[in-house]
Amino acid sequence: MLTTFRSFDPVFTMETAVEAVSPVVTVPVIACNKEETGQFMQISGNGVQVFDVKPAEDRTGIVLRLGNCMDEYVDVRIHFPNRRIKAAYNTNVLEEIQTEITCLHNDTIELSLAAKQMLHLLVLVED
Repeated sequence: MLTTFRSFDPVFTMETAVEAVSPVVTVPVIACNKEETGQFMQISGNGVQVFDVKPAEDRTGIVLRLGNCMDEYVDVRIHFPNRRIKAAYNTNVLEEIQTEITCLHNDTIELSLAAKQMLHLLVLVED
């Protein structure tokens, strides 16, 4: 895919690049006994790109991989509607826990990403 633009926008460029290289996933992520609608997760933060959301390899929680495509710090808020966050951890790419995230407020994770930072999180939520 070739895209042109008048001025460089790192957020638009990252979103377009991820769309171009990401395959369309056609398998169900959650098995439901009955049809339901709703929002699974809310992430806010200008310039934050979600690269991956998946079950942890050990099935203990949800792994999120986020990136800041801006050249400055970005504040990020992560919330799972209708679910309580039990704990959250910074992990490495192998999903090994590095540090606990203690900035939880009203079942929302609040943190900052440095310029161009990639972040790997393990989030434990109640069903």
